[in-house]
Amino acid sequence: KKESNSNNVSPLTVASTPSAKTTSTKSSTTKKESRKTNRTPKAKSSAMTPKYKAQCCKVLSALKQREENVSWFIKSVKSQFKASIMTDYTQKVPHPMDIGTMTNKLEKNSYASVADFAQDLRRIYGNCSRYNVVLSDPVPRQVAREMLTSSEQYLHLFLVKNLNSSSSSSKAFPKLLYCWKTCLEILDEVVGLQNSDDKQQTAYYFLHPASFFFKGKLPQDYTDKVKNPMDFGTITSNLIEGVYQTVEAFVKDCKLVTSNCKAYHEDPGAVFVIQANRLEEFLLPKLDDLLQYDKSSKGAEGRKMASSPAALTLLKPPNTFYTSMLDELRSADYKDKSTKLTEKATLQFEHSVDISSFKDYLEIVETPMDLQTVETNITNGVYQYPEDFEYDVNLIFKNCEAYNVPKQNIHIVNLSKHCARIFRKMYALRIKAYEASGGKALYGDEKKAKRRSSDISVTSAPPTKKLKTESNNAKRKSPMPQVTNNQSIARAKSPKNQGKKTVPRLVIHTNGPVPLHVAIAKIKQSFTRRRQHKELQDWEGACSRFFREFKKHPWASSSKRFVFDAPVPMLHPEIKVAYKDKIKNPMDLTTAEGKLLQGGIYKEAQEFIDDVALVFANAVTFNKSGHEQGDPTSCAYFDASKHLLRYTRWLSLEYLSAYLADDSHSEGIRQSGPLKHWKLTKSNQNDARFEMENIVLQQNIDRSDEGDRFTWQETECEKLLRSLRHQTDHKRMAYFIRPNFPPDYVGIISKPICWEDCCKKLQQRKYETFGDVISDLRLIFTNALKYNGRVKHLDPTSQQAYDSAVIMAGKLEAAIQRLYVTVADRIEREKVEEVILDREAEDQQKAEEERLRTELQKERERTRRNGNQSMPSSSIQSVKIIQRRAARRDLDFDNPFDQDNSFEQSEMETQNKQKRMYEQQQRDRVDMHRVCRNVGIRVFHNLFWRSQATYWAKDMSFQIQQNLSQNRTLQSGAEKIEKEKQSEIMPKPSLVSSLLGTSSRSQVKMNLAKKPKQNKKKRKRLFLDL
Repeated sequence: KKESNSNNVSPLTVASTPSAKTTSTKSSTTKKESRKTNRTPKAKSSAMTPKYKAQCCKVLSALKQREENVSWFIKSVKSQFKASIMTDYTQKVPHPMDIGTMTNKLEKNSYASVADFAQDLRRIYGNCSRYNVVLSDPVPRQVAREMLTSSEQYLHLFLVKNLNSSSSSSKAFPKLLYCWKTCLEILDEVVGLQNSDDKQQTAYYFLHPASFFFKGKLPQDYTDKVKNPMDFGTITSNLIEGVYQTVEAFVKDCKLVTSNCKAYHEDPGAVFVIQANRLEEFLLPKLDDLLQYDKSSKGAEGRKMASSPAALTLLKPPNTFYTSMLDELRSADYKDKSTKLTEKATLQFEHSVDISSFKDYLEIVETPMDLQTVETNITNGVYQYPEDFEYDVNLIFKNCEAYNVPKQNIHIVNLSKHCARIFRKMYALRIKAYEASGGKALYGDEKKAKRRSSDISVTSAPPTKKLKTESNNAKRKSPMPQVTNNQSIARAKSPKNQGKKTVPRLVIHTNGPVPLHVAIAKIKQSFTRRRQHKELQDWEGACSRFFREFKKHPWASSSKRFVFDAPVPMLHPEIKVAYKDKIKNPMDLTTAEGKLLQGGIYKEAQEFIDDVALVFANAVTFNKSGHEQGDPTSCAYFDASKHLLRYTRWLSLEYLSAYLADDSHSEGIRQSGPLKHWKLTKSNQNDARFEMENIVLQQNIDRSDEGDRFTWQETECEKLLRSLRHQTDHKRMAYFIRPNFPPDYVGIISKPICWEDCCKKLQQRKYETFGDVISDLRLIFTNALKYNGRVKHLDPTSQQAYDSAVIMAGKLEAAIQRLYVTVADRIEREKVEEVILDREAEDQQKAEEERLRTELQKERERTRRNGNQSMPSSSIQSVKIIQRRAARRDLDFDNPFDQDNSFEQSEMETQNKQKRMYEQQQRDRVDMHRVCRNVGIRVFHNLFWRSQATYWAKDMSFQIQQNLSQNRTLQSGAEKIEKEKQSEIMPKPSLVSSLLGTSSRSQVKMNLAKKPKQNKKKRKRLFLDL
């Protein structure tokens, strides 16, 4: 086609295909689109008031919960597709939009009017219809049309019918053209139109703006010839967004597409003009029919029906539908991650907020809401639709976040997020089940049948499968799969409970190795009673809490690499004899727990802790010899058990602190390290805390970059900070959150600090060690005690601040002790893991070396054997052996494979070694080039500045010489003047010498008297003089 019409089409039009396209450049299109919009009548819109905002939220909620195809439009196109598709999408769609973006804009109050909200909602489906114009896939356009129909119904239901008391509710947003469905059908037929000769899409070059085919920028001649660009994609968006309010405007723009093409391509034989003629032949009759329909009585009837559409009827659930969700929400619990405390999640949202205590609440929150108000509305029948109920419940948690997030009340914000997450999930299940059942299912699919007490689950996988109980009279074989060939399973009855309805127990007989879950089940069956936590005594409850916390350790859990939950001989029968010889008192964690829950076996907490410690002491004793020999498994168990002994001591002395014996009067050596036995005393607790402090306080924090995700050390510091912000401590911490210091505070306190300062320093990664964080937090309450202790008896506020500081300082110390246990365990565990990994890597390297030596030995023997048999050249091995003499080194052992001190390598190994050496040389060359370049640059800079310094020195010396010469000239002139003055007074030397020779001169005789000599007495020299 291009070859036959190459003479009629310009190169620009063939390459860029500009036909009758719309929306030129961002600069030119804005003005032209504004002209087009101005000539279309636009309805007046209402401002986005809180009442309208609530109804808009209900529209989006109804779409999310009631429409099946809404998942197509929840997320943005950018988050769902690749960058290549996104580039094409942004060129074809100028204003992307999705329901998630609309929800965020509603929450941020970004909509100025209801019309803007309706335009964005319609724009979602307009973008879908505008972009998806492929002949082979008409489904997206059909889905967009169905969603547009549903959205218009919800808009009319919530924004028009539900607000019928308002006079302006009917004018809240512009309506769509009354025959928009007919117009969309015409556009769909245009998209599906094909050429008769090549079966290509006729309207392909007319479906998108011309700027798309010109790579985003229109040529100058196009803007000169085409004053109002237009394309069918823009027409589709305008129709769906409600821009067209008359049929004439729609028809005019459709005709403008082909007329623009003819105006730009003046040649009647051009390819694009031919395509435009084909479009006109198909389109003009349909547009004429549409105009006739608009002027007919049927059109008038259609406009009348569109002005008062039939309202959408939604099922109205009974009050039990709402109250059941409210009751389930109130029963939800929340467990704080930092303090490990559990509380009712909705307790803070039951009643309305006390305005007298929180005076700025109404300045931030426009519409207060609480659960009791919701319950009252349910009773009074206020809620017409489920969306009304959902909005009010969600409003409670949104108000909480709006007020407490700026104030950094972290705990109550977490509560609101937790409750909102529970309610969203519950409401989605309930409303979908309610709609699917036609209003019959009020509770969704949440309630399940109760399990029968006779069922039992002891199978290996999956754990939810159950064994059917056997009748009292009949006896049959158990359907449970056998563990080994020698395993047999039988039923057993307890003689004490024959008259009661009991759960049948399994008795397992086996001589082979038993799976872990079966071994645990067998141990639990050996105890006839397992008491609940509420049935335990105080010290037993403390031991149970310690054990549950201990089982969270990654090495103490049976799902990890180290197993301590079952007896070793039961899991490994092959070492049963050796284990019995070394270990006299076997113990495992499941047995210790069973003895505790059985009751009557342990008399005090010390006995339970001794049994738990015995588990790891036995592991250390049994694996000691293997550790000395270098066995990998024994070494790993040996190191892990030693660390678990330390961790057990630390954790038990903290959780059982209320049952420690007071031995402060006794003195002894400080205990540290892995101990096989320890007493629950306060001195041992102090020793354990001292040991943990030495590990933690000097530990450097692995700091991440500001704005990145926290490391685990920084996360522990953040937990320590959040432990002071529990909701129950809100009033006490009010004195220490922000830097609201009195005027004389700085004069008494040398280093003022508050909780926000510590939080900012942590966010800015200024803390280097854990000790820095702990010292700053302690300083907060130390300063408060020092400042308020002076006047606490005179000022009630100081007394309250002082008491709050005492209480919060105690809670801080408790949190610090928990931090010590967690961080010290993590630090020491990482050290052990590093040692284990290094040992495993070393063992793997030795195994690889041994394998290579064995292969080399076999290769050498094969070569010698082949040489002795004189095999032909065709049968000679393909691997060459290269012998290299290595330097003689003194070895502490004899190498049985290298008697002649030579090292043999295969040709492949030699090539790999040479390759690695070459790559290393290339890297060294690059490094050397970089270093030489840097050195050259530095030398050049040094020489440059040296030359500059030399020039400066020469200039300065020249100036100095000039100054000296001037000074010398002045001095010589002054000396001459002074000599002339002296010559006038004193006779010349020549005259004096002439007088010496005259005869008449009287001679003067001079005698020099000699000074008489004095007799000096010689001083006697002492023997000490030198």
